[in-house]
Amino acid sequence: MYSMLAYTHGLSIEQLKAVIGTYWLVPAGMLALYFYGGFHFNTPDYRLVILQSPEQPSLLTLTPPKFTTTRARYRRYSLRYILILEGFFLSFVFLTGLYVEGAKIVHAEDIIKNLQFDSASVQSKALIALFCLTGLLSSFPLFKDVDAWILRWLHQAALIPDDAKLMASRLFGVDYRPSEKARAQIRQILVSRDTIRYAEGQVAGDLERRVVSLLWLNRRLKEKANETGCEYFAARFEMDLADIAKNLERMKAELIAYFRDQARLVPEDADDIDHFLSDHMDNREIATLSLRRETLQAECDNLYYRTCLLTSVLAYSTESTAEEINDLLLKLGFPVKVSVNPIMDWEAVFRVVGSVFVLTSVVNILFMLVLRTFGTGGFPIDQSRMLVFAGATTLLYFLVVYLALKVKRYWRRTRAPANRKSENPKIAVLCYFLTLPISVGVSLWIRPSHDFSVAPFLFAANQGIVGYFVAMYVDRSLAEQPVSWRLAAIQSGWQAVAALLIFCFLPSIPGITFSQIQNIVFGCIFVCQAGISGFLVGAIFQYFYRRTSPAEGQVVGDMTVQMLQPAE
Repeated sequence: MYSMLAYTHGLSIEQLKAVIGTYWLVPAGMLALYFYGGFHFNTPDYRLVILQSPEQPSLLTLTPPKFTTTRARYRRYSLRYILILEGFFLSFVFLTGLYVEGAKIVHAEDIIKNLQFDSASVQSKALIALFCLTGLLSSFPLFKDVDAWILRWLHQAALIPDDAKLMASRLFGVDYRPSEKARAQIRQILVSRDTIRYAEGQVAGDLERRVVSLLWLNRRLKEKANETGCEYFAARFEMDLADIAKNLERMKAELIAYFRDQARLVPEDADDIDHFLSDHMDNREIATLSLRRETLQAECDNLYYRTCLLTSVLAYSTESTAEEINDLLLKLGFPVKVSVNPIMDWEAVFRVVGSVFVLTSVVNILFMLVLRTFGTGGFPIDQSRMLVFAGATTLLYFLVVYLALKVKRYWRRTRAPANRKSENPKIAVLCYFLTLPISVGVSLWIRPSHDFSVAPFLFAANQGIVGYFVAMYVDRSLAEQPVSWRLAAIQSGWQAVAALLIFCFLPSIPGITFSQIQNIVFGCIFVCQAGISGFLVGAIFQYFYRRTSPAEGQVVGDMTVQMLQPAE
């Protein structure tokens, strides 16, 4: 292994061993910080309360940040925290002089001299940086305050813990409608006239609705907590589940006594309890009953809100996507539709081309290693040249994706939707001619004699294929069709075949000759890169561009919650 690495990097085995011995702690430290940052971002635990007041409903159990927002949003901001730690680590190891100058500014030269940063080895700097980032950040006052500020800033940006509270507020406001099974189970334990009538849909009343909904939701939540996959949630929030049941049992006698008096004062044919009481407030007994009703209503609302908080934590802790959260809430009995919010055009494009840049960089590094292994044939290669190749490929994909997206949107606004498919070949032609000048420039730069050839005209055909398929994906998104992995595979096949034909008809570069085995290896790499990047673009673009307009409803973090209308 040492021999191969030394050969591909132009080093002797002794030099390579010395490099590895010097720098091995840097990637090891970065890996350690990755796991530490992921763990530390999940702190501190939060007390979920709608307002910062002890009188407001809240959960007894402190909730970890991971359970208070969607997994995608949590991972996104957790990664930012990890990158901050990695940035401090690498800058301390390789740009120690900046920290030395900073220490002089704050008059901490003595500390720097004692630690001897200037003459310290890379391993010593890495160990000091790891100690500072994993030890001082969690214990030393000044460092701890800075770390707490960074965590607080990122948590607020990630809507931690407000996302769970927003979801609970949305659930609190919808008309809860559980399954017939849950209705039948609770119907058996109801003893008061008006709660039975409400459960059967014969009367309206806020207190009756809240009491019955509380019993329904508490039953469904307990059943869900006992299912496979919810074991950690059930164990973590066992105290809250037990406390809600305890409060329900405590209020039982008081509610039964109240509904007994209500049945005596409110006639059975009243179809709205609240309207009847407000119309007869001149009656002293009814006025007293109304005061008792308000007190019980407030207690039931608080308990129901706590149950909604538990429901939102259950959804965020056990489900990964908006679709899964939507299915869970529907099964529990909440008539809502949860949809993921669409991302902006620029964000979709940058996520696609960012993935392409990573892929092409890896493939170009592989290509460089293969060239050095099988021989370069006179082809000049270095890291800067490979970076230019990756950057040029990424730029081409960026122009194609963004052009196809914008032109399709423009035609959507200005043209009748008679035949969208006929627009896609036009998009392909536009993409071909738009990217042709870049292909020409790269070709002239690569060729030692800088002479003109037909190579860029062949390469630009690949970008036309990409533009055609991206236009198809935009059409599918506008029609709200699901992600098609088959179509992404077809795009991959077309790009691989085009790459093979391009490689076969590609004119040779003057002064560079490849052997037969070199041609076969390089051709395979070229075809594989085109096929993989085609599938990657097709799959990722469809995934991030599934919906082009926001759904109706109330926004909750990365999702929109819409209340469904009752079935006729």
